[in-house]
Amino acid sequence: MTRISARGALKILFWATEGANWKTGWDIQNERSDPCFQQWYGITCDEEGHILSIRLPNNNLVGYLPVEFSRDALDHLQELDLSSNYLSGSVPSTMSRLVGLRVLRLDRNFLTGLVPATLSSLIQLEYLELQGNQLTPGVNGRVVPDAVQALAYGQCHIIA
Repeated sequence: MTRISARGALKILFWATEGANWKTGWDIQNERSDPCFQQWYGITCDEEGHILSIRLPNNNLVGYLPVEFSRDALDHLQELDLSSNYLSGSVPSTMSRLVGLRVLRLDRNFLTGLVPATLSSLIQLEYLELQGNQLTPGVNGRVVPDAVQALAYGQCHIIA
């Protein structure tokens, strides 16, 4: 597996979710544009240039969550908020590679299928919001680690 850069991971997300049609987009065509130093919309970074959060709620993301997006390029990511968009398809099991994730908001999209049991390996996860989708829990209903403080399935139509 080839290591991709954080910028590369964001480009994958951009193209998989029709980034050209987002309400507020990124300067993805300019190869010199940096998500941290040019302060791309919804991106928060630390002083060393690691991406800490991606917050793109209600930004007209249309498409799917790409498997490649969750590779090790975003190993410092603590928050991923893609709520209130038009994402469809399944939640990739590779989300479990985002080991530092504390907040995962995928609520109010059009996601379907099983919530991957691999999410239970996200031991830092404190907040998971999946309501407003058509999701089913993973193996034996176990989806998230015990550390999750707020679990909002809401209208997920969970089948336990």
